[in-house]
Amino acid sequence: MAKWLALDWNRPERSYNPDVRDFLTGLLDYPKDRVVTEDAAGGGYPDIKLLTPEKIAWVVGDLKKDDAELNTEGGRRKLWNQKRKYIEGLTRYVLFLTARYLWVVLPTGDAVAGFEEPCNLSGITFEELKEKLKFISYEQATHANQWATFIDGQLPYVYLKLDVPETLDRLRQDLQTSFTELSAAAEGAIASLIQQYEEFKQQEQEIQRNLVDTGDTQRRALVRLRFKFDFHRHLFEDLLPRFEDQYGRDVNVKGKQVEERIRESFVADSVAVLVARVLFLRLVEDLGLTKKRRLSNGGPQD
Repeated sequence: MAKWLALDWNRPERSYNPDVRDFLTGLLDYPKDRVVTEDAAGGGYPDIKLLTPEKIAWVVGDLKKDDAELNTEGGRRKLWNQKRKYIEGLTRYVLFLTARYLWVVLPTGDAVAGFEEPCNLSGITFEELKEKLKFISYEQATHANQWATFIDGQLPYVYLKLDVPETLDRLRQDLQTSFTELSAAAEGAIASLIQQYEEFKQQEQEIQRNLVDTGDTQRRALVRLRFKFDFHRHLFEDLLPRFEDQYGRDVNVKGKQVEERIRESFVADSVAVLVARVLFLRLVEDLGLTKKRRLSNGGPQD
């Protein structure tokens, strides 16, 4: 803290980027490569990005030399209106930093609890500030914590101005990112389900072979096994064959590649439907056509 407060502020803002990285790295316990500063000249990008382990900018920020940018209500309002464009679909917080002040707001522009007024760095110890900012520490940036927050319905939501080209482009990027990540997760899930289904078939054969001529014993064993793997049977014996009947003729490959291509197409179609349904539900909720929000700021619910 003493090193930060001892800085003189008579140089260009970008020349302080190494100091910003060192300050935030020590304060929030981030690896240095997860605190990214914009070193190139020109605007359009946030001065500061705090990255998750997956390199997602969950906190974006801006550095200003002049304390008046933060310690006056008009300055804060002007700064927010200028920098809100940096918010992306996965942004959780926006951090503003000056020579003597630090302020954290939500993507809605509302101040985080405890930061209704910017924190005066001259009136707080390093350890006190570290504790105050624990909610944006690297420990909190993990995917597990982000997912738990989403499930609990604690993520803020904000309306997007789709008539702004930059916002529309960012929405497209977020949807494409969602599609890519969901596809990878679905492919991993399918691979795991295939292995489990093969185990089911093997166990089924063992029961039929070892319990032959045992009547009800074999029947009950098969019923229990098939009930346990009911979803797997439905997927591989019903849904995928039906999908192949509908789309298989369009797959221009032969042999084992047909199964792989069918599964890839099945995953892609399923993910596309999911993303479309989520986007449609968000639009319906924003239009006030539901009794309560089940997606936005409420966690995923049936």
